[in-house]
Amino acid sequence: MTASIAAGANMVAPFVPFELKWDAPQLTEAELSRNSAVEWWYFDLSTTDGVELVVIFGRKNPMWSAEKASVYIEYKDQSTSFHRVHNYERSQFSWTSGHGVNELKIGPNSVKIVGDDESSMHYEILIDEPGIQGTLTMKPDHRGFLPTFDGCYFRGKNDASLKSCVSFSAPLMTVSGTLGLTGNPREVTGVGYHDHPWATEQFFWTHNVWHWGRATSAESNVMFATV
Repeated sequence: MTASIAAGANMVAPFVPFELKWDAPQLTEAELSRNSAVEWWYFDLSTTDGVELVVIFGRKNPMWSAEKASVYIEYKDQSTSFHRVHNYERSQFSWTSGHGVNELKIGPNSVKIVGDDESSMHYEILIDEPGIQGTLTMKPDHRGFLPTFDGCYFRGKNDASLKSCVSFSAPLMTVSGTLGLTGNPREVTGVGYHDHPWATEQFFWTHNVWHWGRATSAESNVMFATV
């Protein structure tokens, strides 16, 4: 895959504001059938007392399984640290749209996008995995964005169906809820983040390098990405 933007060139500003539709599945079934296709929904949480959580709801990620959906968990607190992947049959992935609620499910785990108005919508996350359970409400502090008009960083020079894309759906969120290990939930509050990447080519095979990060303070939230 080669970049459709000249090397060293900056993406044209302003960024296109996020719309709710970009959190829906983006790959068609034909695109998803490519061996190297990827699509996932990434969420993370950081609390003031040292809990850090990453949960990735994977429609498909060949790094874990080319044939199955998956839930990836990365957890850390002052005494415990682990990461694990639970693969599910593809039939256990679903997306449903309804009035005011869109829902993504993988097995017993789910993401509900509640509200039709981007200015007031929020995410309700249910984690039900062996050894860790949680219910989290994540409220965006401001609207997200796309890096380009259709979210795509790159398209193949000779084949436009080869693409890599992302929606930075919620760069900063206020999070509350419960999270616990081995059936012992505790109340948590903190800040969170969510993005939704999709591609017809596995990122790790086609991208030379990327750097991504963010910094949050009481006054501002700064995010950067170079690909």
